[in-house]
Formats: sequence, C-alpha cells, structure tokens
Amino acid sequence: MKADERRALAAAALVVVTGRSTAAALASYGVQADRIAVVEPGTDRAPLARGSRRAPMQLLCVATPNPGKGHAILFRALATVPHRNWRLTCVGSLERHPPTVARLRARLCEDGLTDQVALIGECDAAGLLESEASEEYTREIRWQHRSQLEARLRDIIEAQDRLLDGDYGTCAECADQIGNNRLMADPAVRLCIACQRSVEERQALEELFGRDVIQ
Repeated sequence: MKADERRALAAAALVVVTGRSTAAALASYGVQADRIAVVEPGTDRAPLARGSRRAPMQLLCVATPNPGKGHAILFRALATVPHRNWRLTCVGSLERHPPTVARLRARLCEDGLTDQVALIGECDAAGLLESEASEEYTREIRWQHRSQLEARLRDIIEAQDRLLDGDYGTCAECADQIGNNRLMADPAVRLCIACQRSVEERQALEELFGRDVIQ
C-alpha cells in the first residue's frame, strides 16, 4: 500500500494537503516541499453575527447527520438551555446514515425538543432561503452589506479630505508613508501594512476575549 502511495505521489506535479503536519509527513514519501501546497480548511473572516433581532432565536446547522458530526452533542447542549425561545433548523441528508438519524430523532423526543428542532434533509439554495433561520440570516447579511457600503463611502470621503489637506498617503497611526502599491490597491486606505496588521490582530483578540480583558 505504501509503495502504491509513493508511486502516486511521485507522479503528481503538485500535492495539496490540509495541514502543515501532513505536509511534513509527506517528506518520508520523498515529496519535495516545493511540490506541496497547504490549503487549510475554513472560510475568510467575517464580522461576528449580531444574532436574531426578534424572538424566537433562529439557529442554523448545515451538516449531514452521521456519527462524526456531533449533532447529538449539539442537541444535548441545547436541551440544557432553561428556556425554549429558540428554533434550530438542521440541513443535511437524512439518507446517508439512517441509524444516526433515528437516534437523533429519538433523542429529540426524549429531551422534548421536537418543536424546537427541525431536520429538513437536503435542500438547494432556494429551499434554504425559505427556512425561518435563513430569513433571519438574509436580513443580517443585508444589514451588514449596507453597513459595509456606508463605511466604504466614509473612507472615500475621508481620503478626499486628506488629499485636500496634504496628508494623503500618510499612515494615520505611525505617520509613515503608505506604499504606492498599497494605495493603488485601495486608494482610500488609512494605515500602512504593519499598522493594519496590528489593528486586525487586536480586533481578533477583542472578539475572542472582550475589549476590557485586552485593555
């Protein structure tokens, strides 16, 4: 088996892995570092959700119910919430692993959550948009999009003011000159790369631990 894997890897022009530990393990297979691309799973950072703005709170879970996904853990945690002012919509095939689905349904009955949790199976984008949870999500996305447009407009106006004042191209934090390539990529940018990175790191810590803790 290992010999077959070596031959397959030797024939590949590029090997894509999902973690640095896997990339290191490929060294024993004779795969050079310049033939390995690490693509970590996940999504780009996005603003934290502000939550449901009206009762009941809408929760959305998109994952196929199977032994490794942890739906039972989620249901057990939700069962400990003292109130029932929430709804959970679970999207994912109910046919991939019927024994798991049967156990989940039994747990929902046992915990009295059948009115709170809906297992709706697979659905396309249109079907997902029709769910209660998606309606709340869609409103949230629209609000965020409007906020982003308003923030972008403010950035442009402030950049015009700096241009008139003779301060355009100067970092608002450290007063160093912002690189031309960065200004070409975003003419309204306020910070140099170093200061921007510092701000983003601080914001990430504040999101995780709270503003008061970081200060």
